[in-house]
Amino acid sequence: MSLQTVKSLLQDYEKTKKLMNPRKLTFKGVDGYDVYNPSNIFIHEGVEHIVGRVEKRDEEVSTAMFFKRTGDTLFEVNKALPSYPLQDPFLSVLGDQYIFGGTEVFFDNEEAKWRTVLYKGKNLNALERFLEAPIGMKDVRVSQFEDGRYILLTRPQGQKGGRGKIGMIVRDSLSDFTTKTIEDAPVFNQVPKENWLGANELIPLEDGTMGVLGHVVSFTKDNERHYYPMVFTIDPETLEPSPMKIIATRNDFLEGPSKREDLKDVLFSAGLLLSGNKATLIVGVSDCEVQLIDMDNPFTTL
Repeated sequence: MSLQTVKSLLQDYEKTKKLMNPRKLTFKGVDGYDVYNPSNIFIHEGVEHIVGRVEKRDEEVSTAMFFKRTGDTLFEVNKALPSYPLQDPFLSVLGDQYIFGGTEVFFDNEEAKWRTVLYKGKNLNALERFLEAPIGMKDVRVSQFEDGRYILLTRPQGQKGGRGKIGMIVRDSLSDFTTKTIEDAPVFNQVPKENWLGANELIPLEDGTMGVLGHVVSFTKDNERHYYPMVFTIDPETLEPSPMKIIATRNDFLEGPSKREDLKDVLFSAGLLLSGNKATLIVGVSDCEVQLIDMDNPFTTL
């Protein structure tokens, strides 16, 4: 498969885009704090919930908190559920258990370090930490194929991944995933070295393929970041990725604040709610807020 550049992906997107009804989510119970870069919306005890990154505008000390839906675009803190000292939380439901995680930031001899950490369990009040990514790795995600095999996507940087590539491991059990297997996972070669990409959510599709919602990133000369939500699929037999496509840009959403000037064009892909031929994309916007937008199901035209 040939490499896809952000420039070519954007050109293709502008020819076909059709998005509708951008709207902002409001979060109650966290006055004075921003909520952004959340999980997808999921059901807990019959009520729609979302986990958001809660943070003051001028800080990066983050708490992942659970919010329950109390209105069309309104979510309120669920004080019955625990919070976690994590950035960019994510959550999926595999069978009868939750897989929850985020980016853990810690200090080693006063040097800030980070890694993805994952928890599992049948009860959101009693999740067990079961997996840590290598230090420096964000965007690790887990799901399950129809035949029961587990798929884990990685995002190495540096010598192996450059600015960032997506790697993959497939195993029969969650217990087969370790920090070492994550580190050793082979990577897809999807974009040129000046771009990066990562996975944000894995979505098992009706045709048996694994849908991937992620982000692809380009940089301007002044190091300003441009994040674009993108999708592709993974074939369960060949384990090869399809070509990807961008599905939204910052201009498609409502205007709003930015945490920093270099983050104003950042869309953090959080979740994609599918309903037949339609879909709703959830994104963190400019490291300050959460917005939703409606579109055609992007996986139907890959």
